[in-house]
Amino acid sequence: MRATLPSVGLKKVIKLLTSIENSRFPVAVERIQIEHFRGGEDSYNVQIGVIAYDAAEPEAGEVDASSMRGDSSMRAGRAGPPAP
Repeated sequence: MRATLPSVGLKKVIKLLTSIENSRFPVAVERIQIEHFRGGEDSYNVQIGVIAYDAAEPEAGEVDASSMRGDSSMRAGRAGPPAP
């Protein structure tokens, strides 16, 4: 997924990057570009690309180790927020 954030403050950019880093989902930042055009103002144009990985589905008849432990956090079918 790629996103463009025009005229955003640096604190919001740092908060977004921290949220991505601390995510419990397997994600990676593919690219980031931060441009600052106006001298002295806290206004940046940001482009960010994030890769989210899907969890492998167990084959028919196989038992997922997390289901044996009762760990529901490992049963998610895909990483990231739900589809709209």
